[in-house]
Amino acid sequence: MIVTTTNSVEGQRIDRYLGVVSAHVVAGTGLFSDVAASFSDIFGGRSTSYQRQVASIYKEALDRLITSAQKARASALVGVKVDVDEIGGGGKSMMMITATGTAVRFATSQAQAAESAGGFVDHREVIDADKLARLADGDPNKGISKEDIEFLVERRDASVLPRLIRAVEIVSERYLDSSFSSVENMQIVEAAKRVIDALPVSDSAAQLRKAYKHSVGTATRFFHERIAVNRAGDLDEAEVWLQSDDLNTRKRGTILAFLPLSFGEGDVAKLERLATLVESVFPETSREVEQGGLIGRKMVVECGYCDGHFDRGTCLKCKRDARGFKPDEMPPDDIVSHLRSRARALASLLA
Repeated sequence: MIVTTTNSVEGQRIDRYLGVVSAHVVAGTGLFSDVAASFSDIFGGRSTSYQRQVASIYKEALDRLITSAQKARASALVGVKVDVDEIGGGGKSMMMITATGTAVRFATSQAQAAESAGGFVDHREVIDADKLARLADGDPNKGISKEDIEFLVERRDASVLPRLIRAVEIVSERYLDSSFSSVENMQIVEAAKRVIDALPVSDSAAQLRKAYKHSVGTATRFFHERIAVNRAGDLDEAEVWLQSDDLNTRKRGTILAFLPLSFGEGDVAKLERLATLVESVFPETSREVEQGGLIGRKMVVECGYCDGHFDRGTCLKCKRDARGFKPDEMPPDDIVSHLRSRARALASLLA
């Protein structure tokens, strides 16, 4: 494995940064080493005992660092830094070495890897590719072991995402009226959460949005949270969703509008356009009607989303307001205000 103190490797393009890895080694210098070192300090010369000790734990720290990077299937370690400290107290002395570096993976295709290896592919790559394919094609009804979860988090490969999304949907279908409850279901959801959050947003955003748009029950909350955590929103898609005939899709479109990973110059106009669209796509649907009874006739307000009646601005049956929003949802007027405020902030930053 390539280990370098620089932030790049000549002739290689880094495809993925797998994260910082570190290793710590602490070792006692020993009484006789201390005595020998003290004589060297007094009379001059080199303390070979300390040199051997430092060299030994230095090598051990680097070995541990490389092992951690190999577990992550890294191609190299860049930005490697090694710090040496002496810990003393109570007449005893210890040496501590801390090694840190960033594990990276090069943008090398399997064909290129085979060519550089004289037409051969390392057996670990074959085993990992086979394991990844089996996990991607696995039964979404079944959980994933802790070992396989760690493998998927390290690989950061989006090929397994459809299976994980379907697994969350199945759990939601089983327990449509309750939260994820059983141990196995919790494991499935936790696996999906960890792997999704480990993926680059560019690899997961489109699939997350698609799943969120059509989700029901507890799956809706799950995909909403993952889109929020990973900033997987999209202004163009938000505009399309806001023009849907389905109320829930229009509401979810407002969520996408707040959660892009980044904004560009053209997004100022898009945010303004979205604000105007929100004003028009959530009209009041309640209506006042006259009802007759044994003791006379009276006026009541019917809900436009169910067969319930309004009392103090809220439907007694579905708990929505006149524009279809529940108490825990941001009302359209606030959405419009926030979108226009964000457009102004973006414009000032780009000015």
